[in-house]
Amino acid sequence: MKSGAKGRNRTFPAAIAGILLLGLLLAGCTAAAPKTSSTAAGTRARADLLITRDFGAETVYKATVRVPAGETVLEALSKTVKVETAYGGGFVNSIEGIGSGYTAGGGKQSDWFYYVNGVQAPVGAGERVLHAGDKVWWDYHSWERYQSIPAVIGQFPEPFVRGYGGKPFPVEILYGQGFENEAGELKDALLSGGARHVSSSPLQRTIRRGAERSLILLAEWKHIKPLEVAGRQGGELLSGLPLRLDKDEILMLDEAGKTTDAQTHAGAIAAAGGGDAHRPVVWLVTGTGPTGVRKAADAIIERPEAIAGKIAAVVDPGGDVIALPRRGG
Repeated sequence: MKSGAKGRNRTFPAAIAGILLLGLLLAGCTAAAPKTSSTAAGTRARADLLITRDFGAETVYKATVRVPAGETVLEALSKTVKVETAYGGGFVNSIEGIGSGYTAGGGKQSDWFYYVNGVQAPVGAGERVLHAGDKVWWDYHSWERYQSIPAVIGQFPEPFVRGYGGKPFPVEILYGQGFENEAGELKDALLSGGARHVSSSPLQRTIRRGAERSLILLAEWKHIKPLEVAGRQGGELLSGLPLRLDKDEILMLDEAGKTTDAQTHAGAIAAAGGGDAHRPVVWLVTGTGPTGVRKAADAIIERPEAIAGKIAAVVDPGGDVIALPRRGG
């Protein structure tokens, strides 16, 4: 078993990490602008609610809930399951009896995090207003290694349909040589799923990522890695994610950031960074070779349910979808 890449993503000391974490989760405690919603006043919209633990490995609760206009993520959660809050009500301390390891004082770095339409919101759950059709995912997991996972693949076709705060961005699929057909099929799948503006074009060496579009990079990793994407090297897009691509293999990481296994001739699906109103996401649909890329694309196009509730995934040569991060022993 190979060891993880030490030092590449150095974690902060626990005390500092705790301060940063609370700053993120308590962002909604300060005064905010009046709540607004795209749902007409007096009507009831519906939203999907998923509650899991350990990076989606175990489902705690799943349902479609009704949400009146202006209702927040926290309000929808509190009326549906048992919730305890802390720090003036802005921090979700416990859901269904599964409590924060941080506030318990035992030093365990585990807490609740939430995503709306595949994006970790930059505000507290008490501020994030729901819109019709939103997908909400609460997950309880350790943040010792993964202190912030800004976007996930497990709510596809989000964030490409409803986007952030009811504002979808145009989607551009940039494909490597030989993957034009897969790009066309993925475009059709997104349009069928409700995305409004989807385009595709060949991969370029320098990719400008402005606030006006979300990107899907569909290519072999060796062609993505040297790219410049909005001022970042392509290889940096995997920073903070539970996988590494090294030469001809994909290294799969566990909850502690250690390598548990490696796959050759495999594909990978991951969401890299961005995701809020100013930074649309970049999705990676990639692999160690053409076969791996096609396996990853096929999983999204033909079997989107296979990536549901997953942070990221590897698709092995047989087409099986493996959730990441891997569970520790």
